[in-house]
Amino acid sequence: MVGDMRLTVEDAEKQGLLGKVRVKVDGQYVKHVTIADEEQGYVECFKYRDGKVVINYDLEEAEREIIKGHVQIEIDGDTNETTETQTALTSAEET
Repeated sequence: MVGDMRLTVEDAEKQGLLGKVRVKVDGQYVKHVTIADEEQGYVECFKYRDGKVVINYDLEEAEREIIKGHVQIEIDGDTNETTETQTALTSAEET
């Protein structure tokens, strides 16, 4: 996993990485991430208010927000020292 990477919750699940990935944007960890893209510099994550997921009842789904900046993805157990990482995708059980 060298270079810029894009990772979704679905990708992490397929690759057995749930619970092993953390994400940073501009050096700050971000939780509840559904998409992290190092090359394009953004994450998509669930929107929270007062500690609860914001629900759009008209669309019957959780609202999401986009955060732009310098994105770093960290995968626990990744021994490739050239991969710059630091990230936090959450499992579907946590969301």
